[in-house]
Amino acid sequence: MYTLVIGIKSDPVLQYFFNHQLIQKDKRVLFINTDRIGEDIHINTEGWSLPCGGFLPHDHVLSVYNRMLCKPVSSHKILPYLYWLLDDFYPAVINRPKDTLTNFSKVWQLSFAQSLGVKFPQTAVYANAHLRGGEGNCVFKSISSIRSVVGLVKENNQKVVHEPVVIQEDKGRQNIRVHMIGDRCYAQRIQSKNVDYRYDQDDIYVRDHLFPEHMVRQVKHISNQMGLVFSGVDYMYDNGQYYFLEINPSPGYVFFEKCMKGSPITHSLYEFLRKT
Repeated sequence: MYTLVIGIKSDPVLQYFFNHQLIQKDKRVLFINTDRIGEDIHINTEGWSLPCGGFLPHDHVLSVYNRMLCKPVSSHKILPYLYWLLDDFYPAVINRPKDTLTNFSKVWQLSFAQSLGVKFPQTAVYANAHLRGGEGNCVFKSISSIRSVVGLVKENNQKVVHEPVVIQEDKGRQNIRVHMIGDRCYAQRIQSKNVDYRYDQDDIYVRDHLFPEHMVRQVKHISNQMGLVFSGVDYMYDNGQYYFLEINPSPGYVFFEKCMKGSPITHSLYEFLRKT
């Protein structure tokens, strides 16, 4: 039985994943480059025709690591079928496409988290509006899945917003990133002077964080309710409270794992894919 890893060759997460010795040694882990579908990779109702000339029947697929973050360029005719395989046919998928759609609306995520009793910063959404002084002690960020820079409202000279943006109460600089893989939880604290630590190259501090058991249960519950095997959940930690920000159904975990010992996230991904 085989594991498929589906995505594009330039994805830094997949480059890192395949560079791990566990994956390099296991010939049962196969890469499906979605940019090559319709060229030297083909798919039909029976299975996959591979660049090496081999054929892999669909019922020989044990699991899939899905990293299709955008629509494949050359596969529009078979894309619905491929999504059906990932959503309904293959027995184990990290993560099924239907369960990654929440990433397109951070506000929906917050609303869903609220229905589960999760605490999050005071939040508002603005569009075609003037920002007033009352939002000064707040941060703003994109409402969509497109990566954007999080900033302080008071430092933004453009006081008119046209596209929808999320305005949230500023909860400080104690960022907590939690990766959940099945029952395994890896939490890290990220400290930075910048509001958005992802763009702080010089003054950032990352260390393992002892996540309380009740918060582990919360992350697991959120992930399970969203149908996610693998998730990256962001919190802010302020005055002894954890505030939910968002959940990423396709975590780019490389930066975080490089700050850990023993490649625990990659190990957990591999063990789920091969031992599921």
